[in-house]
Amino acid sequence: MPLFFAILFSCTPEETPKKQSKTPKEPQKVISAPSSTDKNAASMVIKIDQNAKHDEEGKPRGKQEEVAAEEAQEPSFFSYAIEVQKTEVTQQQFQELLNWNPSYFGGCGKDCVQNSTTQSHANEDSLQNDDGSQLKSECFDVTALTPQPCGEDCPVESVSWYDAIAFTNAKSKSANLPPCFSLQEIRCTDGTKAGTDEKKCMSNAHKGIAFAKVQINAEKPYLCTGYRLLTGSEWEQVALQGAPGPLYTSAENDGSLKNNGCTEDSNLSKIAWYGANSQGKPHPVGKKDPNSLGIYDLFGNIWEWTIDDMARPDLKDGFSYDPTSSDSEQDTQTEEQEDCEGFTDAECVQRDRDRQIFSTLDKQQRGGSWLEFGAYCQAKEYTSMPPGDRDASTGFRMIRTTKTP
Repeated sequence: MPLFFAILFSCTPEETPKKQSKTPKEPQKVISAPSSTDKNAASMVIKIDQNAKHDEEGKPRGKQEEVAAEEAQEPSFFSYAIEVQKTEVTQQQFQELLNWNPSYFGGCGKDCVQNSTTQSHANEDSLQNDDGSQLKSECFDVTALTPQPCGEDCPVESVSWYDAIAFTNAKSKSANLPPCFSLQEIRCTDGTKAGTDEKKCMSNAHKGIAFAKVQINAEKPYLCTGYRLLTGSEWEQVALQGAPGPLYTSAENDGSLKNNGCTEDSNLSKIAWYGANSQGKPHPVGKKDPNSLGIYDLFGNIWEWTIDDMARPDLKDGFSYDPTSSDSEQDTQTEEQEDCEGFTDAECVQRDRDRQIFSTLDKQQRGGSWLEFGAYCQAKEYTSMPPGDRDASTGFRMIRTTKTP
């Protein structure tokens, strides 16, 4: 059974992702509430200072004067209660609910990550040190890794964003809660058309969902009381619990990060599996120190998909889509088309066509993973990936709104 915490959450009325936060959040006052009678859950109440300075998550890119005017507006906050899973969704949880384990480390293996951008573009990201030297983001050669079993308590990985929201929908239905998303025009990774059947693609033969038209079943995600993914802003507040960052604090860990590369950082190693200590693989959940809410693996182990759209902040809420039909056989080249290394010609053409239809809606991922350097394991850092892609360092965590504003 998944482990959950109930907390009271605050955010701004509009949320769209951004690259960097400019002003650190003021510490939040955390007050303990009576423990739940359910041993797998506990309750916490977070009180937010309405006058504290907060970052607005993800301002859309625009003219400087437009951004300046937006920043000058008085913030308006609201609160709602959530339950958040203590651990990332495990291989066992995914297998039991959808009768499939897509994981590279213990499930479908290499066959189910063959279309991964991480696998195709290894070691492209880097960080420049103060002395001008470069730190590669990936601490291992992903082409040399083998799909060794990790175990049922390891996080499920090699899931697309669509797979993740299909799982949250299935979880909602199993708990008699309203599904938060509707999926139409579903197409599996192997090309099979599934219509609205969210489970049809869940097998080694079909390899998960590669494309779908998605609609949120509520005006805003926090108004849906079923299970879903976190927004980037929710993820950050859940992770830090009022700590200044970049890490949450724990025993003998003051929340600072001194080593950004693939060498060990004493603080980060207490709370995360990352490139410096992972031995090139994910690990069973819940083995590192949790944050003050008892939530594990927020940093490292696997990247966590969020709802947030990275590429198109102009689209309503970042997840309300209106794809147009594209039956043309013309292979139009776009600026968004990626290098097709690792893909067949047919896969590359279809993938680019999907991107044109879907407006290149890359999805934000949070927390870093077993694969990368320590620099990614910071509360305000994130990356993104197309929603139909999957790799062995990406999974997800669930959340549910228990009290709406």
